[in-house]
Amino acid sequence: TERIASSFSQLRIGFSSRRGGYDLTDTLNYRLQCAAHSSPVVRAQTIDWLRTLANLVLLGTSARDRLFLSVPADIYTNWARHEEWYRRPLPELIVAASHPDARIRAAAAGAMSAQNREAMLVGPILVGLLSDKDPMVRDSAAIGLSFMRRAREVVLPGLVQLLNHADAGVRRSAVKCLWRFGPVDESTVSKLLAMLERDEEVTAEVVSTLRSVAPGDRRLIEPLKQALKVDHLRVGAGLGLAAIKPVAAETFRALEDARRLPVKETKTITALSVRRGIVMAIASAASDSAQVSSAMTKIIADPAEDVRVKQPALVMAGMFGSKAHFDVKLLESLAKEDWILALRDAMIAKSGRDSSKWDRELYRVFSDSRELQETAKSLLARWREDD
Repeated sequence: TERIASSFSQLRIGFSSRRGGYDLTDTLNYRLQCAAHSSPVVRAQTIDWLRTLANLVLLGTSARDRLFLSVPADIYTNWARHEEWYRRPLPELIVAASHPDARIRAAAAGAMSAQNREAMLVGPILVGLLSDKDPMVRDSAAIGLSFMRRAREVVLPGLVQLLNHADAGVRRSAVKCLWRFGPVDESTVSKLLAMLERDEEVTAEVVSTLRSVAPGDRRLIEPLKQALKVDHLRVGAGLGLAAIKPVAAETFRALEDARRLPVKETKTITALSVRRGIVMAIASAASDSAQVSSAMTKIIADPAEDVRVKQPALVMAGMFGSKAHFDVKLLESLAKEDWILALRDAMIAKSGRDSSKWDRELYRVFSDSRELQETAKSLLARWREDD
C-alpha cells in the first residue's frame, strides 16, 4: 500500500470523454475539480475513480494526507451555512471526514447522508467514523448510515465488528445503526443477546435494535421478559414481545403486569410515559379484537390508573377492539359530564375559585379528562351509527 501511495502522483489516467484521452499527471487536483464538472458523464467517471481509490485503501495511508493538502486550507471555514455542506462534491467531503477539527468531521459525516447513491463508497467511510473519539462525529456518522441501506453488504460487517469495541459510545452507535440493516444472521443476534445480559451501558439500544434485526425470533422472549422489569427498558421490551407472534398467554399476562410495576422517575423517564408505552404494547400483542377490548377495559376501569393512560387505552379499543367485547356501560359513564364536574369541583376545593391558582398538574389532568370524555363520546356515536 505504501508503494502505491508513494507513486500516486505519477498515475496517468485518461477520461474517454475528453478529446484525445489526455493523460492526467496532476491527478489529485484535477479529480477534485472534475467532481464539480458540468458534464454528468465526467462527474460519474470521477466517482468511479474515487471508488477505486477507496478500494485500494489509499484513504487510510499517506495518500490521504496528499489528498488533504490538495484542498485549500480555508475551504471548510468558508462553508459557514449548514446547507452548504450538502452542496459540496463528494471528494471534498471524504477529505473533510479526516479533518483534525471534530466539528468539520461531524458536518462532513452528516452531509454524506445525501450521497446515498454512492453508498458503496460512502458506507465504509461512515462506519469508520463510528469509532471516532468525538461523540458528535459518531452521532453524525450514525445518522448518515441510516441512509445507506443499499450498501448493506459492505456496511454490516463493519458494524458487527464494532460491537466488540472497548468504547461504550462506539458500541452504542453501532447498535443504533444495526436496526437499519436487519435482519441479521444468528451469530449477530446471539452477540446482541449477550450484550443485553452483560453490557449495561448499551442495553436500551440493544432492546430497540433486536426488535428490528430479529423479527419473530422466539429466542428473544425470555430476555425481553427480564427486560420488562427494568424501568428504562420496559417499553422497548414490551413492544419487542408484542411483535413475536403468536403471543403466548403467559407473555400477555407479563405485559399486563408490567403496567402496574412502579417506576423510578428520572430526567428522561416518567411513570406516565412508561405506562402509556405498555398500553400500546398490550394492544399490539392482542390476538384479536376480543382480547384488545378486554385488556383495554381493564385499564380504563382501573380506579388507580391515571386518566392520561386511560386515554390511549380508549383510542386502542376504538381502533382495534369491538363493541361486542367492550363494556359499553363504562363507555357511557365516561361520556357523561358528572365525573368531569366532580373533578372540577375537586380542583376548585384545592386551589380556590381563582383558576389562575390551579395547580398546573391538576389543570393538565382536567384537560386530559375532557379529552377522554370527548373520545368516549365520539366512539359511542360511531358504534351507535354502526348499529
